[in-house]
Amino acid sequence: MKEKKILLISFDKEYVDNILSELPFVLNDSSELIVISNEEYYVEYCKQSHPKVDVLIVDENISRESLFSQPADTTYYLVENTEEKNTISKYDAADGIVNKLGEDYAITMQDDAGKTKVIDVCAASGGCGKTKAAIGIAARLSQMGYDVLYVDAEEVQNFYEFFPDSLKSDWAESALAIAFMNGGAPDVLIKGIRKLALDYVPAFKEPLYAYNISLQAYYDMINEIAGREIYDYIVVEHVAGLTKELAKYLSDSKMIAMCTNDIAGEPKRVRKFIGNIAGFVGQCVVICNSDEAGADADINIKSDEYRYPVCEMVAFDRKTVLDAAKLIDGNRYLATVIAVK
Repeated sequence: MKEKKILLISFDKEYVDNILSELPFVLNDSSELIVISNEEYYVEYCKQSHPKVDVLIVDENISRESLFSQPADTTYYLVENTEEKNTISKYDAADGIVNKLGEDYAITMQDDAGKTKVIDVCAASGGCGKTKAAIGIAARLSQMGYDVLYVDAEEVQNFYEFFPDSLKSDWAESALAIAFMNGGAPDVLIKGIRKLALDYVPAFKEPLYAYNISLQAYYDMINEIAGREIYDYIVVEHVAGLTKELAKYLSDSKMIAMCTNDIAGEPKRVRKFIGNIAGFVGQCVVICNSDEAGADADINIKSDEYRYPVCEMVAFDRKTVLDAAKLIDGNRYLATVIAVK
């Protein structure tokens, strides 16, 4: 079989290091990966003509005129937070490249994760915009055409404030509480799911302990519904901080979205939070909230502080409550969704 050549050109050291730690191990034997990450070498490289490669992946910051010396059958551009047909998001890391290349380039493996992807939205402390982020991510995924279920796995469920007025009094019925107390009763739980633009498990009017419902019952429900592969995505909002039960649940998580505030000490809290989840081998991304309208912080620097990719800075007026439609105005949460999906 003819060997397929993939040439990746980027001077983003963090991105290249991440790719080299993963991509070579998922490409099949007939795919050869070549990486150019040194700018001085690239200048000399462009002075010569080169044989055509099958796939050229190049950072959007590199001049397209300089690529004339390198023909390719297919070209993709590495971008930050948009996803068009000929682009690959850096936030998707090696997965983004493999998804574009397709099965001709990747090792064929049995996908034992199922159809449904669970996104766990967490925070090391309260007041980090966790509810906004969870609903924003769910709403954005739903807008993209995916089947999405939102679950508020907290003792006090306050997400109705982001929903239309007609739903604020639509509290969970007693049958749902009984189903939880009796160890799940999945069919009752699934029947109780409300269907809007995105599906959601209805909120209980009182704290969960008033109904003798444990958060472990919610974790069991999430795993049961994910196993039935009804949805493309389940977006779960968790309690702030880390309990023993939550740490155990998150040890199997494939994707954690950590919400933080743009203040000193938050990177350390996030690192400690993830470090206390024994056995966690999934991915983690960070959503950093700021009081500054139109915040435009140096995301690369913050990623170094957190040791996890910071998808975006999200600015909100904390005094204003926005409904789900307003939460995804403009490009808000788009970069995060590209990173976690």
